[in-house]
Amino acid sequence: MLDKLISVLSKEEKKKFIKYLKSRNKRNDSKNIKLFDLLSSNPLIKHPDVHLYDHTAKNQYYAVVNRLTNNLIDFIAVRHLDEEETKDVTLIKWIATSRVLLQHNEIKEAFNLLEKAEKKAIKGELYTYLHEIYQIQIQYAHLQQKETLDQILGKLRGNQIALQRDSNLTVLYASIKQVLIRTDIAQQSIPLDQVIRQILNQTGIIITADLSFKALYQLIHLFSEHATVRRDFYTVLPFMEECYRIFKDKLKTIANTEYQIEILYIIGNAFFRNKYFLKAWSYVKEAEQLIKNTSNKPTTSSRNIYLLKSLLYNYTGASEKAILLLESIKKGSTRFSVDFEFKVHLSLLVFYFQQEQYKKSLRIFSLFEHTDAYYQKRIGQDWIVKKDLVEILLRIELEQIGLVASRLASFLKKHKKYLRAIHEDRVLTFVSLITYYHKHPEKRKTKYFIDKIEVSFKWKEHSQEDIYVMSFYAWLKSRTSGGSLYTVTLDLINAT
Repeated sequence: MLDKLISVLSKEEKKKFIKYLKSRNKRNDSKNIKLFDLLSSNPLIKHPDVHLYDHTAKNQYYAVVNRLTNNLIDFIAVRHLDEEETKDVTLIKWIATSRVLLQHNEIKEAFNLLEKAEKKAIKGELYTYLHEIYQIQIQYAHLQQKETLDQILGKLRGNQIALQRDSNLTVLYASIKQVLIRTDIAQQSIPLDQVIRQILNQTGIIITADLSFKALYQLIHLFSEHATVRRDFYTVLPFMEECYRIFKDKLKTIANTEYQIEILYIIGNAFFRNKYFLKAWSYVKEAEQLIKNTSNKPTTSSRNIYLLKSLLYNYTGASEKAILLLESIKKGSTRFSVDFEFKVHLSLLVFYFQQEQYKKSLRIFSLFEHTDAYYQKRIGQDWIVKKDLVEILLRIELEQIGLVASRLASFLKKHKKYLRAIHEDRVLTFVSLITYYHKHPEKRKTKYFIDKIEVSFKWKEHSQEDIYVMSFYAWLKSRTSGGSLYTVTLDLINAT
Protein backbone atom coordinates (compact mmCIF):
# COMPACT_ATOMS: atom_id res chain seq x y z
CA MET A 1 0.00 0.00 0.00
CA LEU A 2 2.81 2.42 0.86
CA ASP A 3 4.10 2.73 -2.70
CA LYS A 4 0.54 3.38 -3.98
CA LEU A 5 0.00 6.13 -1.40
CA ILE A 6 3.28 7.79 -2.36
CA SER A 7 2.38 7.61 -6.08
CA VAL A 8 -0.73 9.79 -5.65
CA LEU A 9 1.28 12.73 -4.25
CA SER A 10 2.44 15.56 -6.50
CA LYS A 11 5.98 16.97 -6.17
CA GLU A 12 4.63 19.86 -4.14
CA GLU A 13 2.69 17.53 -1.85
CA LYS A 14 5.80 15.41 -1.28
CA LYS A 15 7.65 18.50 -0.05
CA LYS A 16 4.78 19.34 2.29
CA PHE A 17 4.64 15.76 3.56
CA ILE A 18 8.33 15.85 4.48
CA LYS A 19 7.69 19.07 6.46
CA TYR A 20 4.74 17.30 8.09
CA LEU A 21 6.99 14.38 9.09
CA LYS A 22 9.67 16.70 10.45
CA SER A 23 7.09 18.45 12.61
CA ARG A 24 6.04 15.09 14.11
CA ASN A 25 9.44 13.45 14.47
CA LYS A 26 10.98 13.59 17.92
CA ARG A 27 14.44 12.56 16.71
CA ASN A 28 16.61 14.05 13.97
CA ASP A 29 17.69 10.62 12.70
CA SER A 30 14.18 9.24 12.11
CA LYS A 31 14.10 6.68 9.32
CA ASN A 32 10.65 7.60 7.98
CA ILE A 33 11.90 10.55 5.91
CA LYS A 34 14.79 8.53 4.52
CA LEU A 35 12.41 5.69 3.59
CA PHE A 36 9.97 8.14 1.98
CA ASP A 37 12.73 9.66 -0.15
CA LEU A 38 13.98 6.18 -1.05
CA LEU A 39 10.59 4.89 -2.26
CA SER A 40 9.72 8.19 -3.96
CA SER A 41 12.79 7.98 -6.17
CA ASN A 42 12.65 4.21 -6.73
CA PRO A 43 9.40 2.44 -5.72
CA LEU A 44 10.68 -0.91 -7.06
CA ILE A 45 13.98 -0.86 -5.17
CA LYS A 46 15.23 -4.25 -3.97
CA HIS A 47 16.15 -4.87 -0.31
CA PRO A 48 14.99 -1.45 0.95
CA ASP A 49 15.80 -2.47 4.53
CA VAL A 50 19.48 -2.78 3.62
CA HIS A 51 19.45 0.68 2.04
CA LEU A 52 17.80 2.05 5.16
CA TYR A 53 19.93 0.35 7.83
CA ASP A 54 23.05 -0.74 5.90
CA HIS A 55 22.26 -4.34 6.88
CA THR A 56 19.32 -6.77 6.77
CA ALA A 57 16.71 -5.54 9.24
CA LYS A 58 13.27 -6.80 8.19
CA ASN A 59 11.50 -6.25 11.54
CA GLN A 60 12.71 -2.68 12.01
CA TYR A 61 11.95 -1.93 8.35
CA TYR A 62 8.33 -3.13 8.57
CA ALA A 63 7.83 -1.10 11.73
CA VAL A 64 8.94 2.06 9.86
CA VAL A 65 6.74 1.11 6.87
CA ASN A 66 3.73 0.78 9.17
CA ARG A 67 4.33 4.17 10.82
CA LEU A 68 5.00 5.89 7.50
CA THR A 69 1.84 4.38 5.98
CA ASN A 70 -0.26 5.69 8.87
CA ASN A 71 1.38 9.12 8.57
CA LEU A 72 0.58 9.21 4.85
CA ILE A 73 -3.04 8.19 5.38
CA ASP A 74 -3.45 10.99 7.96
CA PHE A 75 -1.73 13.54 5.71
CA ILE A 76 -3.74 12.66 2.58
CA ALA A 77 -7.03 12.64 4.51
CA VAL A 78 -6.37 16.04 6.09
CA ARG A 79 -5.27 17.53 2.76
CA HIS A 80 -8.37 16.15 1.07
CA LEU A 81 -10.67 17.57 3.72
CA ASP A 82 -8.92 20.93 3.55
CA GLU A 83 -9.22 21.16 -0.22
CA GLU A 84 -12.63 19.65 -0.86
CA GLU A 85 -16.02 21.18 -0.18
CA THR A 86 -16.42 21.24 3.62
CA LYS A 87 -20.18 20.64 3.56
CA ASP A 88 -19.97 16.97 4.61
CA VAL A 89 -17.38 17.68 7.29
CA THR A 90 -19.49 20.48 8.72
CA LEU A 91 -22.52 18.19 8.91
CA ILE A 92 -20.53 15.51 10.71
CA LYS A 93 -19.38 18.09 13.27
CA TRP A 94 -22.91 19.43 13.80
CA ILE A 95 -24.41 15.95 14.23
CA ALA A 96 -21.64 14.87 16.63
CA THR A 97 -21.96 18.09 18.65
CA SER A 98 -25.74 17.73 18.88
CA ARG A 99 -25.28 14.24 20.38
CA VAL A 100 -22.92 15.63 23.03
CA LEU A 101 -25.37 18.43 23.85
CA LEU A 102 -28.25 15.94 24.21
CA GLN A 103 -26.18 13.77 26.53
CA HIS A 104 -25.69 16.86 28.72
CA ASN A 105 -29.41 17.72 28.58
CA GLU A 106 -28.88 20.86 26.45
CA ILE A 107 -32.03 20.06 24.46
CA LYS A 108 -32.85 23.39 22.81
CA GLU A 109 -29.30 23.99 21.51
CA ALA A 110 -29.02 20.38 20.30
CA PHE A 111 -32.28 20.50 18.31
CA ASN A 112 -31.41 23.91 16.86
CA LEU A 113 -28.13 22.44 15.61
CA LEU A 114 -29.93 19.36 14.21
CA GLU A 115 -32.40 21.61 12.42
CA LYS A 116 -29.52 23.53 10.90
CA ALA A 117 -27.86 20.28 9.83
CA GLU A 118 -31.15 18.99 8.39
CA LYS A 119 -31.60 22.05 6.15
CA LYS A 120 -28.05 21.74 4.87
CA ALA A 121 -28.41 18.01 4.21
CA ILE A 122 -31.73 18.49 2.37
CA LYS A 123 -30.22 21.17 0.15
CA GLY A 124 -27.26 18.91 -0.64
CA GLU A 125 -29.44 15.78 -1.06
CA LEU A 126 -27.30 14.00 1.54
CA TYR A 127 -29.75 11.27 2.46
CA THR A 128 -27.40 9.22 4.64
CA TYR A 129 -26.81 12.18 6.94
CA LEU A 130 -30.53 12.95 6.96
CA HIS A 131 -31.20 9.38 8.09
CA GLU A 132 -28.83 9.86 11.04
CA ILE A 133 -30.37 13.25 11.89
CA TYR A 134 -33.91 11.80 11.91
CA GLN A 135 -32.81 8.86 14.06
CA ILE A 136 -31.52 11.30 16.69
CA GLN A 137 -34.66 13.43 16.47
CA ILE A 138 -36.83 10.33 16.97
CA GLN A 139 -34.77 9.13 19.93
CA TYR A 140 -35.17 12.46 21.73
CA ALA A 141 -38.57 13.50 20.30
CA HIS A 142 -40.18 13.41 23.77
CA LEU A 143 -37.88 16.20 24.96
CA GLN A 144 -39.05 18.87 22.49
CA GLN A 145 -42.33 20.38 21.25
CA LYS A 146 -41.40 21.71 17.79
CA GLU A 147 -42.39 18.55 15.94
CA THR A 148 -44.47 15.53 16.86
CA LEU A 149 -43.08 12.01 16.66
CA ASP A 150 -45.43 11.31 13.72
CA GLN A 151 -44.05 14.30 11.83
CA ILE A 152 -40.46 13.13 12.31
CA LEU A 153 -41.40 9.57 11.33
CA GLY A 154 -42.97 10.98 8.15
CA LYS A 155 -39.70 12.71 7.29
CA LEU A 156 -37.79 9.51 7.99
CA ARG A 157 -40.05 7.49 5.67
CA GLY A 158 -39.73 10.07 2.89
CA ASN A 159 -35.97 10.02 3.26
CA GLN A 160 -35.92 6.21 3.14
CA ILE A 161 -37.72 6.38 -0.22
CA ALA A 162 -35.06 8.78 -1.50
CA LEU A 163 -32.31 6.49 -0.17
CA GLN A 164 -33.90 3.52 -1.96
CA ARG A 165 -34.08 5.54 -5.17
CA ASP A 166 -30.36 6.25 -4.94
CA SER A 167 -29.74 2.58 -4.24
CA ASN A 168 -31.72 1.68 -7.38
CA LEU A 169 -29.54 4.03 -9.39
CA THR A 170 -26.45 2.26 -8.07
CA VAL A 171 -27.99 -1.00 -9.29
CA LEU A 172 -28.68 0.61 -12.67
CA TYR A 173 -25.12 1.89 -12.90
CA ALA A 174 -23.67 -1.56 -12.10
CA SER A 175 -26.14 -3.32 -14.42
CA ILE A 176 -25.30 -1.17 -17.43
CA LYS A 177 -21.58 -1.66 -16.85
CA GLN A 178 -22.01 -5.42 -16.53
CA VAL A 179 -24.12 -5.68 -19.69
CA LEU A 180 -21.61 -3.61 -21.65
CA ILE A 181 -18.75 -5.81 -20.47
CA ARG A 182 -20.69 -8.96 -21.39
CA THR A 183 -21.54 -7.67 -24.86
CA ASP A 184 -17.87 -6.92 -25.44
CA ILE A 185 -16.85 -10.40 -24.29
CA ALA A 186 -19.47 -11.97 -26.54
CA GLN A 187 -18.17 -9.88 -29.46
CA GLN A 188 -21.60 -8.32 -29.88
CA SER A 189 -22.09 -4.65 -30.65
CA ILE A 190 -25.42 -3.67 -29.16
CA PRO A 191 -26.05 0.09 -29.56
CA LEU A 192 -25.45 1.92 -26.30
CA ASP A 193 -28.83 3.68 -26.29
CA GLN A 194 -30.56 0.31 -26.69
CA VAL A 195 -28.66 -1.11 -23.71
CA ILE A 196 -29.62 1.86 -21.54
CA ARG A 197 -33.32 1.74 -22.46
CA GLN A 198 -33.45 -2.00 -21.88
CA ILE A 199 -31.98 -1.78 -18.38
CA LEU A 200 -34.12 1.23 -17.46
CA ASN A 201 -37.17 -0.88 -18.33
CA GLN A 202 -35.90 -3.92 -16.43
CA THR A 203 -35.16 -1.97 -13.26
CA GLY A 204 -38.31 0.14 -13.46
CA ILE A 205 -36.27 3.32 -13.04
CA ILE A 206 -37.72 6.46 -14.59
CA ILE A 207 -35.56 9.52 -15.05
CA THR A 208 -37.48 12.25 -13.22
CA ALA A 209 -36.67 15.28 -11.09
CA ASP A 210 -37.23 13.10 -8.00
CA LEU A 211 -33.80 11.54 -8.54
CA SER A 212 -30.93 13.10 -6.62
CA PHE A 213 -28.41 15.33 -8.33
CA LYS A 214 -25.72 12.78 -7.51
CA ALA A 215 -27.78 10.14 -9.33
CA LEU A 216 -28.02 12.42 -12.37
CA TYR A 217 -24.26 12.86 -12.32
CA GLN A 218 -23.70 9.08 -12.10
CA LEU A 219 -26.01 8.45 -15.06
CA ILE A 220 -24.45 11.10 -17.29
CA HIS A 221 -20.94 10.05 -16.29
CA LEU A 222 -21.76 6.43 -17.13
CA PHE A 223 -23.13 7.37 -20.56
CA SER A 224 -20.02 9.43 -21.27
CA GLU A 225 -17.64 6.74 -20.04
CA HIS A 226 -18.92 4.10 -22.42
CA ALA A 227 -19.46 6.53 -25.27
CA THR A 228 -15.75 7.38 -24.97
CA VAL A 229 -14.72 3.74 -25.28
CA ARG A 230 -17.09 3.09 -28.20
CA ARG A 231 -16.49 6.50 -29.80
CA ASP A 232 -20.24 6.80 -30.00
CA PHE A 233 -21.44 10.02 -28.40
CA TYR A 234 -24.19 10.46 -30.94
CA THR A 235 -26.53 7.81 -29.48
CA VAL A 236 -26.14 8.98 -25.86
CA LEU A 237 -26.63 12.70 -26.49
CA PRO A 238 -30.46 12.44 -26.32
CA PHE A 239 -30.20 10.75 -22.90
CA MET A 240 -27.80 13.39 -21.61
CA GLU A 241 -29.99 16.22 -22.85
CA GLU A 242 -33.09 14.58 -21.37
CA CYS A 243 -31.40 14.26 -17.98
CA TYR A 244 -30.21 17.85 -18.10
CA ARG A 245 -33.60 19.20 -19.22
CA ILE A 246 -35.37 17.44 -16.35
CA PHE A 247 -32.91 18.70 -13.79
CA LYS A 248 -32.25 22.19 -15.12
CA ASP A 249 -34.77 23.86 -12.79
CA LYS A 250 -33.36 21.84 -9.92
CA LEU A 251 -29.87 23.21 -10.57
CA LYS A 252 -30.69 26.44 -8.77
CA THR A 253 -31.42 24.63 -5.50
CA ILE A 254 -28.30 22.44 -5.41
CA ALA A 255 -25.55 23.50 -3.03
CA ASN A 256 -22.78 21.47 -4.66
CA THR A 257 -21.81 23.45 -7.76
CA GLU A 258 -18.98 20.99 -8.44
CA TYR A 259 -21.54 18.45 -9.68
CA GLN A 260 -23.20 21.09 -11.83
CA ILE A 261 -19.95 22.16 -13.48
CA GLU A 262 -18.89 18.55 -14.07
CA ILE A 263 -22.25 17.71 -15.69
CA LEU A 264 -21.98 20.76 -17.94
CA TYR A 265 -18.49 19.63 -18.90
CA ILE A 266 -19.56 16.05 -19.70
CA ILE A 267 -22.48 17.14 -21.90
CA GLY A 268 -20.44 19.92 -23.53
CA ASN A 269 -17.67 17.43 -24.29
CA ALA A 270 -20.18 15.02 -25.85
CA PHE A 271 -21.39 17.78 -28.19
CA PHE A 272 -17.77 18.65 -29.01
CA ARG A 273 -16.94 15.03 -29.88
CA ASN A 274 -19.84 15.09 -32.37
CA LYS A 275 -18.80 18.51 -33.74
CA TYR A 276 -21.83 20.44 -32.43
CA PHE A 277 -19.56 23.34 -31.53
CA LEU A 278 -22.20 26.00 -30.83
CA LYS A 279 -23.99 23.65 -28.43
CA ALA A 280 -20.69 22.78 -26.75
CA TRP A 281 -19.82 26.47 -26.37
CA SER A 282 -23.19 27.13 -24.69
CA TYR A 283 -22.41 24.56 -21.98
CA VAL A 284 -18.88 25.94 -21.52
CA LYS A 285 -20.21 29.47 -21.07
CA GLU A 286 -22.84 28.33 -18.58
CA ALA A 287 -20.15 26.51 -16.61
CA GLU A 288 -17.83 29.53 -16.71
CA GLN A 289 -20.57 31.67 -15.22
CA LEU A 290 -20.98 29.18 -12.38
CA ILE A 291 -17.21 29.13 -11.81
CA LYS A 292 -17.12 32.92 -11.74
CA ASN A 293 -19.99 33.13 -9.25
CA THR A 294 -19.08 30.35 -6.86
CA SER A 295 -15.53 29.06 -7.14
CA ASN A 296 -12.83 30.44 -4.87
CA LYS A 297 -10.07 28.23 -6.28
CA PRO A 298 -9.58 25.89 -9.25
CA THR A 299 -11.31 22.52 -8.99
CA THR A 300 -11.17 19.37 -11.10
CA SER A 301 -14.41 20.32 -12.83
CA SER A 302 -13.41 23.92 -13.58
CA ARG A 303 -10.09 22.72 -15.03
CA ASN A 304 -11.96 20.29 -17.27
CA ILE A 305 -14.03 23.20 -18.57
CA TYR A 306 -10.88 25.09 -19.55
CA LEU A 307 -9.51 21.97 -21.25
CA LEU A 308 -12.74 21.67 -23.25
CA LYS A 309 -12.54 25.37 -24.06
CA SER A 310 -9.04 24.87 -25.52
CA LEU A 311 -10.31 21.99 -27.67
CA LEU A 312 -13.15 24.12 -28.97
CA TYR A 313 -10.72 26.94 -29.80
CA ASN A 314 -8.46 24.53 -31.66
CA TYR A 315 -11.17 22.87 -33.73
CA THR A 316 -12.88 26.14 -34.65
CA GLY A 317 -9.77 27.69 -36.16
CA ALA A 318 -8.36 29.51 -33.13
CA SER A 319 -5.32 27.28 -32.56
CA GLU A 320 -3.20 30.08 -31.08
CA LYS A 321 -5.78 30.71 -28.36
CA ALA A 322 -5.96 26.96 -27.70
CA ILE A 323 -2.19 26.67 -27.28
CA LEU A 324 -1.91 29.79 -25.11
CA LEU A 325 -4.68 28.55 -22.81
CA LEU A 326 -3.12 25.12 -22.29
CA GLU A 327 0.41 26.53 -21.92
CA SER A 328 -0.85 28.88 -19.20
CA ILE A 329 -2.53 25.96 -17.41
CA LYS A 330 0.61 23.82 -17.72
CA LYS A 331 2.85 26.56 -16.36
CA GLY A 332 0.55 27.36 -13.43
CA SER A 333 1.57 26.49 -9.88
CA THR A 334 -1.62 24.53 -9.18
CA ARG A 335 -1.18 20.77 -8.78
CA PHE A 336 -3.16 18.55 -11.13
CA SER A 337 -4.59 15.06 -10.96
CA VAL A 338 -2.79 12.44 -13.08
CA ASP A 339 -5.66 12.15 -15.58
CA PHE A 340 -6.03 15.91 -16.05
CA GLU A 341 -2.29 16.42 -16.50
CA PHE A 342 -2.23 13.58 -19.05
CA LYS A 343 -5.08 15.11 -21.07
CA VAL A 344 -3.52 18.58 -21.02
CA HIS A 345 -0.20 17.24 -22.27
CA LEU A 346 -1.80 15.06 -24.94
CA SER A 347 -4.03 17.90 -26.18
CA LEU A 348 -1.12 20.34 -26.32
CA LEU A 349 1.02 17.73 -28.10
CA VAL A 350 -1.72 17.35 -30.75
CA PHE A 351 -2.19 21.11 -31.12
CA TYR A 352 1.52 21.61 -31.86
CA PHE A 353 1.52 18.54 -34.11
CA GLN A 354 -1.37 19.91 -36.17
CA GLN A 355 0.63 23.13 -36.61
CA GLU A 356 3.54 20.93 -37.77
CA GLN A 357 5.72 22.15 -34.91
CA TYR A 358 7.16 18.70 -34.30
CA LYS A 359 10.01 19.64 -31.96
CA LYS A 360 7.56 21.33 -29.63
CA SER A 361 5.36 18.24 -29.78
CA LEU A 362 8.35 16.09 -28.86
CA ARG A 363 9.09 18.38 -25.91
CA ILE A 364 5.54 17.92 -24.65
CA PHE A 365 5.77 14.16 -25.21
CA SER A 366 8.75 14.02 -22.84
CA LEU A 367 6.44 15.26 -20.04
CA PHE A 368 4.70 11.86 -19.82
CA GLU A 369 6.77 10.80 -16.83
CA HIS A 370 4.98 7.59 -15.86
CA THR A 371 4.74 4.19 -17.50
CA ASP A 372 1.78 3.26 -19.70
CA ALA A 373 0.73 0.69 -17.07
CA TYR A 374 0.59 3.47 -14.47
CA TYR A 375 -1.51 5.74 -16.71
CA GLN A 376 -3.79 2.94 -17.81
CA LYS A 377 -4.82 2.14 -14.23
CA ARG A 378 -5.81 5.75 -13.70
CA ILE A 379 -7.35 6.90 -16.98
CA GLY A 380 -8.02 3.79 -19.04
CA GLN A 381 -6.52 2.15 -22.11
CA ASP A 382 -8.40 4.30 -24.61
CA TRP A 383 -6.22 7.32 -23.75
CA ILE A 384 -3.03 5.25 -24.04
CA VAL A 385 -4.16 4.20 -27.54
CA LYS A 386 -4.48 7.87 -28.52
CA LYS A 387 -1.09 8.76 -27.07
CA ASP A 388 0.66 5.85 -28.79
CA LEU A 389 -0.94 6.67 -32.17
CA VAL A 390 0.13 10.31 -31.94
CA GLU A 391 3.66 9.25 -31.02
CA ILE A 392 3.89 6.98 -34.09
CA LEU A 393 2.81 9.87 -36.36
CA LEU A 394 5.27 12.19 -34.63
CA ARG A 395 8.16 9.72 -35.12
CA ILE A 396 7.23 9.44 -38.81
CA GLU A 397 7.33 13.21 -39.23
CA LEU A 398 10.69 13.39 -37.43
CA GLU A 399 11.92 10.61 -39.76
CA GLN A 400 12.99 8.43 -36.84
CA ILE A 401 12.69 5.28 -38.93
CA GLY A 402 13.92 2.77 -36.35
CA LEU A 403 11.62 4.11 -33.66
CA VAL A 404 8.63 4.06 -36.00
CA ALA A 405 9.04 0.36 -36.69
CA SER A 406 9.40 -0.51 -32.99
CA ARG A 407 6.44 1.69 -31.98
CA LEU A 408 4.19 0.09 -34.62
CA ALA A 409 5.08 -3.40 -33.38
CA SER A 410 4.62 -2.34 -29.77
CA PHE A 411 1.23 -0.77 -30.53
CA LEU A 412 -0.19 -3.98 -31.96
CA LYS A 413 1.22 -6.04 -29.12
CA LYS A 414 -0.31 -3.76 -26.47
CA HIS A 415 -3.62 -2.81 -28.02
CA LYS A 416 -4.76 -5.25 -30.73
CA LYS A 417 -6.73 -7.52 -28.39
CA TYR A 418 -8.36 -4.56 -26.63
CA LEU A 419 -9.36 -2.85 -29.89
CA ARG A 420 -10.89 -6.03 -31.22
CA ALA A 421 -12.84 -6.48 -27.97
CA ILE A 422 -14.43 -3.02 -28.28
CA HIS A 423 -15.03 -3.44 -32.03
CA GLU A 424 -12.60 -0.69 -33.02
CA ASP A 425 -11.17 -2.42 -36.08
CA ARG A 426 -10.91 1.00 -37.74
CA VAL A 427 -7.95 1.81 -35.50
CA LEU A 428 -6.21 -1.35 -36.66
CA THR A 429 -7.02 -0.40 -40.26
CA PHE A 430 -5.46 3.01 -39.65
CA VAL A 431 -2.33 1.38 -38.21
CA SER A 432 -2.02 -0.88 -41.26
CA LEU A 433 -2.27 2.18 -43.53
CA ILE A 434 0.39 4.15 -41.70
CA THR A 435 2.57 1.03 -41.69
CA TYR A 436 2.27 0.94 -45.48
CA TYR A 437 2.92 4.70 -45.62
CA HIS A 438 6.06 4.23 -43.53
CA LYS A 439 7.41 1.23 -45.47
CA HIS A 440 6.65 2.55 -48.98
CA PRO A 441 7.56 6.26 -49.14
CA GLU A 442 7.69 6.11 -52.93
CA LYS A 443 3.97 5.17 -53.12
CA ARG A 444 2.59 7.72 -50.66
CA LYS A 445 0.96 9.94 -53.29
CA THR A 446 0.04 7.29 -55.82
CA LYS A 447 -3.54 6.75 -56.93
CA TYR A 448 -3.31 3.19 -55.58
CA PHE A 449 -2.57 4.33 -52.03
CA ILE A 450 -5.06 7.22 -52.11
CA ASP A 451 -7.80 4.84 -53.27
CA LYS A 452 -6.73 2.32 -50.64
CA ILE A 453 -7.24 4.94 -47.91
CA GLU A 454 -10.67 5.91 -49.25
CA VAL A 455 -12.05 2.37 -49.37
CA SER A 456 -10.44 1.14 -46.14
CA PHE A 457 -12.50 3.18 -43.68
CA LYS A 458 -16.07 2.42 -42.77
CA TRP A 459 -17.41 5.88 -42.02
CA LYS A 460 -20.45 6.77 -39.99
CA GLU A 461 -22.61 9.69 -41.10
CA HIS A 462 -20.70 12.96 -40.77
CA SER A 463 -22.88 14.16 -37.87
CA GLN A 464 -22.25 10.91 -35.97
CA GLU A 465 -18.53 10.54 -36.57
CA ASP A 466 -16.20 11.19 -33.64
CA ILE A 467 -13.95 14.23 -34.03
CA TYR A 468 -10.83 12.38 -32.84
CA VAL A 469 -11.32 9.61 -35.41
CA MET A 470 -11.56 12.28 -38.14
CA SER A 471 -8.44 14.01 -36.81
CA PHE A 472 -6.32 10.90 -37.26
CA TYR A 473 -7.73 10.31 -40.73
CA ALA A 474 -6.94 13.94 -41.60
CA TRP A 475 -3.23 13.25 -41.14
CA LEU A 476 -3.28 10.56 -43.84
CA LYS A 477 -5.36 12.75 -46.13
CA SER A 478 -3.01 15.73 -45.72
CA ARG A 479 0.06 13.63 -46.45
CA THR A 480 -1.39 12.28 -49.69
CA SER A 481 -2.91 15.56 -50.85
CA GLY A 482 -0.05 17.88 -49.91
CA GLY A 483 -2.23 20.23 -47.85
CA SER A 484 -1.36 21.49 -44.36
CA LEU A 485 -2.54 19.14 -41.61
CA TYR A 486 -4.49 21.79 -39.69
CA THR A 487 -6.32 23.07 -42.78
CA VAL A 488 -7.22 19.55 -43.92
CA THR A 489 -8.44 18.70 -40.41
CA LEU A 490 -10.75 21.73 -40.24
CA ASP A 491 -12.02 21.17 -43.79
CA LEU A 492 -12.82 17.54 -43.01
CA ILE A 493 -14.60 18.38 -39.74
CA ASN A 494 -16.61 21.22 -41.27
CA ALA A 495 -17.64 19.28 -44.38
CA THR A 496 -21.38 18.76 -44.79
